[in-house]
Amino acid sequence: MAADDIRARLPRFGSANVEDNLRLRSALEAIARRKNATLAQLSIAWPMAQGSRSGAFIIPILGAKSREHLEENVRVAEVGLTADDLAEIDRIVPPGAASGTRYPIGQMHRVNV
Repeated sequence: MAADDIRARLPRFGSANVEDNLRLRSALEAIARRKNATLAQLSIAWPMAQGSRSGAFIIPILGAKSREHLEENVRVAEVGLTADDLAEIDRIVPPGAASGTRYPIGQMHRVNV
């Protein structure tokens, strides 16, 4: 990361946590490759599938900095996550699996945690 990258100040990207979190990312990237998707697409498809699993209808609200990203996001509709895929993701990345807090401890109250 560049010295001015804001992530350098976030605990999940600190030296004590980044290696653990990169292992989680690698495991998720493997699933994305099997689904012929990008990690970003898998990350969008997952909450949509959670809605289907719970009987709710969830539509993530996405941003895109370029037309290319917009087109990538639209192709999420083609990423079908099966019950087995969801179980694998649950096993690999259960709630709380990420190492480190999302923000520095003094700022966590801003995200209702």
